[in-house]
Amino acid sequence: MERGTGEKMLYPKLNGIRKERLWTEQFLGLDRRPRTHDGAFDAMGNMTGEPWPLLSSRKKRGLVAELNDPQTMAALGKLAWIDGGTLYFDGQATAVNDLSQEADMLPKRIIVMGAYLLIMPDKRYYNTVNPEDRGSIERLWSSAGDVSFTLTDMDGVDYPLGNMHAGASAPAGNAAAEGDYWLNTGEVPHTLYRMYGGEWVSVSSVYVRISSPGIGTGLNVQDSVRISGIEYSGNDADLGSSCNC
Repeated sequence: MERGTGEKMLYPKLNGIRKERLWTEQFLGLDRRPRTHDGAFDAMGNMTGEPWPLLSSRKKRGLVAELNDPQTMAALGKLAWIDGGTLYFDGQATAVNDLSQEADMLPKRIIVMGAYLLIMPDKRYYNTVNPEDRGSIERLWSSAGDVSFTLTDMDGVDYPLGNMHAGASAPAGNAAAEGDYWLNTGEVPHTLYRMYGGEWVSVSSVYVRISSPGIGTGLNVQDSVRISGIEYSGNDADLGSSCNC
């Protein structure tokens, strides 16, 4: 461009605008967090990505199921929910149909972990890929025979049962000798004593070893266990040897 005096005026050189092409491989749906991720929308309504790779208006809402006692739901590609004591997945009732309805076992919660649905607080699991793979997170074991209980010290060494007395009161007279043990069944919990210098002194380190065929299968050292269903209906005198319940 030239001015009237014949002088030339040069305009500044402009750099080209950088071009960038982004590919969207999946629609992440609605994302209202402060920073919306690629493939998600900050605002949308009545949209669906069902006809991928296109977006379209969603179908009209309809009635899918009527629940009697809905408790919780989760999504793992398909919808999962709990109605009463039954887990449903993809609209179908599963074989997990005995969930507790006790007050201390409610409300329910479903945790998605890989292909698994974990149900709390029941501690149950369900494999959405292989429905036959289901059960309890914890190991459950019930005795099919006698269970033996033996008093031991912290190293697992048995207390000498030959010198063991049991009862609600201390052995009378000369029935006990120095070093003998007395299991006081009149105290709750029962307390173990040993004769020292003519007096009964409580034993601070008392453990119980529980024995039964198969009781340790599937357990490792330092695993925690909860024991229930133990009932002893024998005589206190029998506790002086071994206890089979």
